[in-house]
Amino acid sequence: MRAIQATEFGGPEVLAEVELPAPAAGPGQVVVAVEVAAIDFVQTQLRRGFTPGPPLPELPYVPGATVSGEARSVGEGVDEQWVGRRVVTRTVNALGAYAELAVSDVDSLVVVPDGLGLAEAAALHDDGSTAIGLMNRAAVRPGEWVLVEAAGGGRGQLAGAARRRGRGAGDRRGEGEPEAGTGP
Repeated sequence: MRAIQATEFGGPEVLAEVELPAPAAGPGQVVVAVEVAAIDFVQTQLRRGFTPGPPLPELPYVPGATVSGEARSVGEGVDEQWVGRRVVTRTVNALGAYAELAVSDVDSLVVVPDGLGLAEAAALHDDGSTAIGLMNRAAVRPGEWVLVEAAGGGRGQLAGAARRRGRGAGDRRGEGEPEAGTGP
């Protein structure tokens, strides 16, 4: 199986294409044929040898935490009906996405609905779940406002969209102007 491996910490130049054994699904796991491997800020920081939270991986390692593609095989205890389904998911241990095949826990799988591309599903997976989680955790009530810093980024835009779909009461962009149709 082809994969991209970080051989040391540093910039993109530390990434190298390698051949690795194909992974097998363990109990409760699924192997996904990767069509899209999301690249996020945390992964770039880990590759550089800086940890914004998760522990640094041991070198060499295959970066990447989020993939979308087709479920290829399942491990013990996993329903065979997953095989062939389009999914988006986090990889086991949040590593191993930059490869042709990646392993995920079945509980992390999300079916990608028809009409949504795999690239869009991968892009929405991390920022979307974070934005909705933040809005739910904040427990915004009618009449309250939400300040979304960096509203032009993925999480900011998705938090605004979640708010407009009933997850919050109002929002303002950093410019101080209410977004059309979102004020009290």
